[in-house]
Amino acid sequence: VGVGLGLSICKYLIEKMDGLIWIESKVNVGTICNFTIKLNLYENEVEPHILKKYFMKKYFLLIDNNIFNKKNILIELKKYTNNILISSSLEEANLYINDENCNYTINYIIINNNLLTLSTEEEKSVFLNMITHKKIKTIYINNYTGDYYINEPITSTKISTIINMIYTENNKINNEN
Repeated sequence: VGVGLGLSICKYLIEKMDGLIWIESKVNVGTICNFTIKLNLYENEVEPHILKKYFMKKYFLLIDNNIFNKKNILIELKKYTNNILISSSLEEANLYINDENCNYTINYIIINNNLLTLSTEEEKSVFLNMITHKKIKTIYINNYTGDYYINEPITSTKISTIINMIYTENNKINNEN
């Protein structure tokens, strides 16, 4: 039971994205709602050797307690850099970020939003203040905040898209300066 706006809203949004929506219905069987939309995930796919050259000196901190996410992210990131730190908690991640004796600077953090919801308010506050203060770009899993985001399930295509987006945006910024 609803107010009858659902399909009207869907039609409006889909048409705004140059898409099509249509219904297929069979009596005593059911109804299927279909749609297509055009997505430009990033302007140009960058050659892998260019991405590797750009990211080889960048450091990623992967914060996730999901083994499948870690595996998929690591497989894709290792195509571009070996500088990947791994943490399963915010407390451990904060140690990496604050390590004064390290010889690296973390450039990007990939964090599963589930860890934020499982952490204490103090841990979250310390973490969010640190990444803001240090201007570390964040890639959130299952959260539409931060600089970039990915939804589960994590796939090589999603990671590759984010890598391309980061490179393209940074290249555009550097060309404008």
